[in-house]
Amino acid sequence: MEIDLDKLAAAGIALTLDGPAGTRRQVTLGPCGELTGKVESGDDGLVVDLAGAKTLPVTAVTWPLSRGRFALAGTAQVGRPKVKLRFPRGGGAIGEVLTGGIKIGGMALELESLSQPLKASGLALRGVGLALDGKGAVGIVAERLAAKQVDLTVGGVEVSVHGLVLEGLGFRRGGNGHWKLEVQALRCKRATVTRDGTLAVADGAVVGGLTTSTGGHLEVSRVEIPTLRLSHDLAQAGQGPAREPAKTPRDASSSRLAQLDLSALDRLNGKVDVDLTADATVPVIGSRRATHHFRLSVDHGRINYHRLEKSLSRLEDALLDFELQGKRLVLEVDLALKKKPLVTWQLTDEEVGFARQRQVRLRRLLRYELPRSTAPRTGPPAVELRELGFANVDIALKMLGGGSLPIGDGTLQLGVRRQSAIAQLRVQGQLGHRPAGRPPKGQLTWTAERLSLGADQLPLGSRQLSVAAAQIGAIAKGTVKLAGLGPQSVAATVEALVVDGLTLSPG
Repeated sequence: MEIDLDKLAAAGIALTLDGPAGTRRQVTLGPCGELTGKVESGDDGLVVDLAGAKTLPVTAVTWPLSRGRFALAGTAQVGRPKVKLRFPRGGGAIGEVLTGGIKIGGMALELESLSQPLKASGLALRGVGLALDGKGAVGIVAERLAAKQVDLTVGGVEVSVHGLVLEGLGFRRGGNGHWKLEVQALRCKRATVTRDGTLAVADGAVVGGLTTSTGGHLEVSRVEIPTLRLSHDLAQAGQGPAREPAKTPRDASSSRLAQLDLSALDRLNGKVDVDLTADATVPVIGSRRATHHFRLSVDHGRINYHRLEKSLSRLEDALLDFELQGKRLVLEVDLALKKKPLVTWQLTDEEVGFARQRQVRLRRLLRYELPRSTAPRTGPPAVELRELGFANVDIALKMLGGGSLPIGDGTLQLGVRRQSAIAQLRVQGQLGHRPAGRPPKGQLTWTAERLSLGADQLPLGSRQLSVAAAQIGAIAKGTVKLAGLGPQSVAATVEALVVDGLTLSPG
């Protein structure tokens, strides 16, 4: 059987082809002009060999896939097509399709990996080529792809991209189902990502050297984002109202912190200012409410604990003392001429030298030990805390040089490419803690200048993230709203973010 191309050009044609698992693939072509070539149907199947000098309108496409479905929404215009395809009976298509350009009003792509169909509108492709080998292998290339809007949902993550442009697009899928997608450059006017109360909005993002393949492995050579806005609402995320952290047992220690390498904190320099108001019942004094004005400097990750003690109100200063006892730093209370240890820190030989100069490392303060009580408690507790208030918080720090911080089985690199991790970090605001009753509201604002970080196999859900360098050339700023010590919402804006060597791989 042969089809007259002149009649095809005048009236169009509807093609129905065999698809996977007994499905039918349908393509409807509208009237067009100046087609040359042939369409033949014989014992060996269907042969399509044609070329168009003008635009070939495609009015409908329904194309079942082995694990999904592609459908055209509206019409498509195919410029100067060249089609050489053979459809053997009982087999897949063999050949290639070339075109100078394609314009598509809209499309939908259904895949098992997508929670909702991928939808795109306002598509324009240039320099498109499709190759099929009849055994399931597919190759697609495009010099350029532009889309007005693309929306997709993957695993509860909703992505919406406006003003998308891809250059140097290449997709290959083998007969075994393994596939690989490569994009030389990606640009978009705005990309929005939402999931469970988390919102990320990137304006003017540019991505270079993107590669992803079967199994979810992703590599990106470079990402540049002029402005990135992030927010997270715990209530919207379904986590309920923020709560105070769980109370720590009296005989607990900081053993979990002891497993972390916090040596990077030794590179911190700056100041910590805060007015701490404590409402509590304490031995000897009884019920007391007092405000303590802490004005502390941080020098290479160390503070002066004598100055910390002298920042207490006069009465508390008279009762509480830091003492160096051998290789231990002890905070003790003087009760009726009898001293009782409250907190103990085990020191290294180097830290003993610091302690003799009344200095202690911040990371050592985080690794405290509380005395264990062997006798059963009778009567009310010796110390009862009713409320803590942190007002006039003003923290200014910078981190010189680099370092690393283990997180899970991965590592966060602090400072890369000979850049300091934090040129300047400023935290200001107020917060409070109330063990009983409604937690007080608080808010902290922060700004950070010129951050430089990296990552090595950081856990990110079921995957691992590695980054050669992530640098903020301008500023990052944000706000944390709290109920007591528990955060309710977080918002941040990042300017001039550049990420090099990003890899996301299955865990």
